[in-house]
Amino acid sequence: MSLPSLRAPLLALLSLTAAHALLLHPPPPHRRCPPPSMADAAAGATESSAAHGLRSSLPLREPCNVVLTHTNADFDSLAAAVALAKLWRLQRPSMPTHVVLPRGANPLAARFLAYHKHLFPIRGFSTINPEEVQMIGVCDTQTRDRLGPAAAWLENATHIAVFDHHEYASTDLEPDELLVEPVGSTTTLLVEKLKASAPPPEHVHRAGWRGTP
Repeated sequence: MSLPSLRAPLLALLSLTAAHALLLHPPPPHRRCPPPSMADAAAGATESSAAHGLRSSLPLREPCNVVLTHTNADFDSLAAAVALAKLWRLQRPSMPTHVVLPRGANPLAARFLAYHKHLFPIRGFSTINPEEVQMIGVCDTQTRDRLGPAAAWLENATHIAVFDHHEYASTDLEPDELLVEPVGSTTTLLVEKLKASAPPPEHVHRAGWRGTP
């Protein structure tokens, strides 16, 4: 898949992330304040990234749902996994959902994550306790060999959901839920489900969710 076709769904996902943030945390009444300097913005991003890095490296000690990318995750697998995690968090707020990249990301996606990982619910593989994993989502693949060591987690999962856009691929995951459609990316499938699950409120429309009139 070409780089432009991967950037489009990722940008759509980032737009959804921003819109849902507005939905959950509406901005305060407008007041004039000086814009932050570039140094302040950079410092804030560094602090957020460092704090996230510390949290995401600590072992989890609670039940959770997990969404898996395929090994050497690309933008489509990554963006789809983040969208599914957000969808499950909206549908099941009492159960945390984390994204796991079983064997990291390809160079382009890894560079993106180096700057923006703190924006997403991504956890390291070694921080997950397999005995605590409940539901498992799989994005952009349908086979165990593309899940690396995380394939072993499937054995005790209470529910397995698979989302893919490779129509003619066969699956050996024995999923409880399978959605495969020949669209341009798996991200398309998940962003459509996410948009349908929580339509943005009117103030998000005005903020540019569907364009400024």
